[in-house]
Amino acid sequence: QTPRPKRSALFLAVTAEEKGLLGSKYYARHPLVPLGKTALNLNFDMILPLGVPESVVVTGAERTTAFPAVKAAAARNGLEIEADQRAHLGIFYRSDHFSLARAGVPAFSVGAGMKVKGKAPDFAREAMKAFNDAAYHSPQDEFRPEWDFSGFPVLGRFALDVARAAANADRLPTWNPGDEFRPAREASGVR
Repeated sequence: QTPRPKRSALFLAVTAEEKGLLGSKYYARHPLVPLGKTALNLNFDMILPLGVPESVVVTGAERTTAFPAVKAAAARNGLEIEADQRAHLGIFYRSDHFSLARAGVPAFSVGAGMKVKGKAPDFAREAMKAFNDAAYHSPQDEFRPEWDFSGFPVLGRFALDVARAAANADRLPTWNPGDEFRPAREASGVR
């Protein structure tokens, strides 16, 4: 896009999340870009292709100074920000963004919410439950012809808008005052 953003983007495909976040932990210890110069980590973890989302879950974004940009990007893309219905399970501390959060980088997961265009209010919840009960972490976790990938561009545009805002911000995002990860961010030189 013209003009180019002020900062570059780095895309990582880390592995071994289920074995203790091994890939993301490795990157946090051996970053290609110093973590004090890393603006933001947007994590995508297990997004079921269920159609076009009308809501988005941004687990942990509210803990960062990037949250106003997240809200603006959601509005631009016609997405309602929805609370993480699995927050009570400690999801924030169990996905790859956690490795970078612990190292001080503002980090959170992006996922489709429960509202899906043209579907019944309980459609996504039931589909996710069925997937978790029958396929998650099993040999049955494979491609299904009925999956609808049409919502992925919506989430992609949303994430691009958030990333572009972070890339062009005058100051690097950080954790909100009092957040448990703010001291690590400040130790990396970001205030």
